[in-house]
Amino acid sequence: MSNRVTKALIFLAVILFGIFFTREVEASNSAKIGGTFVNSTDSTFSASLDYSIGNFKTSYDYVYKESNNVKKIDKFNSVNKYNYDLNDKSYAFGIFSFDSDAFRSSGDRTVLGAGYGYNLLENDRWHITSETSLAFMTNDMVDEAILRENIAVKYKLSEKIQFTNKILYESGTETYLRNETDISYLLGNNLTVGLSNTYTEDPVDNNVLRFNVGVKW
Repeated sequence: MSNRVTKALIFLAVILFGIFFTREVEASNSAKIGGTFVNSTDSTFSASLDYSIGNFKTSYDYVYKESNNVKKIDKFNSVNKYNYDLNDKSYAFGIFSFDSDAFRSSGDRTVLGAGYGYNLLENDRWHITSETSLAFMTNDMVDEAILRENIAVKYKLSEKIQFTNKILYESGTETYLRNETDISYLLGNNLTVGLSNTYTEDPVDNNVLRFNVGVKW
C-alpha cells in the first residue's frame, strides 16, 4: 500500500490508543479504521475521523483499494463546517471541503460556501437534518458556483445499535454525489464494530463496502 495508507494507520492508531481508556461516551466524536481482505492481491483499507468542538465540526475519510496488486481507488475527503444557531430548529453555516481522487481527470475539488440548515426531526431515536448552500468550487478544469444539498439521517435502533446515512449532492459541470451508510454496534463504553458503505459519483461511480472498528467519545 502507499505511504498515505501507512500514515493514516499510524495517525488513527495513536487516536485509538489515546481514547480507548476513556470511561464515558459522547456520541459526537468518532474514529474508525476498517477494510476488507479477500486475498493477498485484493484488499480495501479505510480510515475516518469525525470531531466536534462546540459549533465547529470536522470530518476526514480515506479509502484505498487494490485488486490484483493494481490500485483501483485512492480517495480522500475532508469537510470542515461551522454552525451558527438561529433558533432551536435552524442554523446558518459556513463550509470548506476538499476532495481528492487519484483517478479523477479534473483533479482535486475544493469547495467554499455558506448556507442554511434545518433540524427536520430530533428526539431520543431520530435526528434528521437538511442543509442547502451556495458555494464556489474549483478544480483543475473549472472554477464555478454550485448548489449543495446535504441530508443526514441518524437512527438509534437501541442503546447499542445505531444507523446513519448521509447523502450529499453538488451541482456543476461535473455532478458530485456522495452517499455514506453506516451501521455500528457499541461494545462496552466506547468501542464500536460495524459495517459501512460509501457510494460516490464524481463523475465516475465507485462503491466501497467495508467492515470497521472504532471508538466514540
